Amino acid sequence: MCLIKKTLLVISVILLLAMTQSGYADCDGNVVIDVDGILLILPMPADDADCDGYVDAVDVFPNDPNEWLDADGDGVGDNADTDKDGDGYSNVFEINNGSDPSDYLSIPILEIQQFTASKSSINELGELVQLYWVVQGATQISLSNDVDSTVFPALSSTGAATVSPMATTHYTLRAVGLDGEISSVLQIEFQTEAPPTLWPTGLDVITDDYIATSVTVAEDGSIYAGSFDENFYKYNRNGELEWTLENVGVIKGKAALLGDAVIVGANGTGQLKGQVLAVDQNKTALWDFPTDSAVIASPIVNHDQTIIYAVSYAGVIYALSASSGELQWQYHLPEGALVAASPTESVADNTLIVRSIENIVYSIQVGASIADNDRIQWTQQLAE
Repeated sequence: MCLIKKTLLVISVILLLAMTQSGYADCDGNVVIDVDGILLILPMPADDADCDGYVDAVDVFPNDPNEWLDADGDGVGDNADTDKDGDGYSNVFEINNGSDPSDYLSIPILEIQQFTASKSSINELGELVQLYWVVQGATQISLSNDVDSTVFPALSSTGAATVSPMATTHYTLRAVGLDGEISSVLQIEFQTEAPPTLWPTGLDVITDDYIATSVTVAEDGSIYAGSFDENFYKYNRNGELEWTLENVGVIKGKAALLGDAVIVGANGTGQLKGQVLAVDQNKTALWDFPTDSAVIASPIVNHDQTIIYAVSYAGVIYALSASSGELQWQYHLPEGALVAASPTESVADNTLIVRSIENIVYSIQVGASIADNDRIQWTQQLAE
């Protein structure tokens, strides 16, 4: 019966339109007929109430002409929903990364498609290098290196950065997506030419026992080294032995140089417990001074080159004349202090800084006029 009524209504509307030859259907499914300037609005059965081109039976939003689908069922129409499939990636992000924004099973694949450099090695420190990358499916991209703490955060999926390595450096591009993270590493190598070989191939500096410390090198290239064999050696710049000073005692510290003088501390030999001695570059003895115990630490020359400071293992500080080796003053650190490290002069404070093997640091006032009770300016226990 309902179908018959609808059919008759449609026929009536067609007849009126034919008679007046003036009318139209509006967006709500009604027919509007103009009869001599009078508009007759005849309701018609509507299958698309909001006139958006989707019949009401399939239109999720039948009364909203701007929406008709809701793929993720969150109550927000797909046209307004920035993530219409509800997979956690925005529509724009999925389109840019090759996945379907309407399919929650289709997500961007996290991939570093390119990470390259304009050059893989540099010959000068600070040389400019361009890094390039193309990343797909990442929500966060950053660039870091293993030399310093510099980090380039929040990078775009396609980009470039200019770096200036100061050493061989590894750069790491890190990409993070909703389902994990990946990274890629580039090495920029600092290449230097091998230094020229000054000594003939196969020539070795040979002593009869261990060399326990760094050698001392003079301006002319001469090399001075003490050894556990109780001898002191001089080699020329070509690595050839020039002379040996025998039976001076075990030498564990570097020699100090002052003009033509070579000053070294040693364990004692025979009746000597220890000594500080000076020779010239031709092995001629200049002076020597006996000490209470072995001098393990390297002696040093003071700032005005008039005093040699040496500290024995038993903790006695000796201030010796640089020219004659005569004692200017001495001071014994508190009982039990043992010293194996060279002292350091503080010119500004007119003090000598000495560290014991117990990790106690002493600030000692220098000068022959200072009383023993006033020598220690301060002490500091370092962390174990």
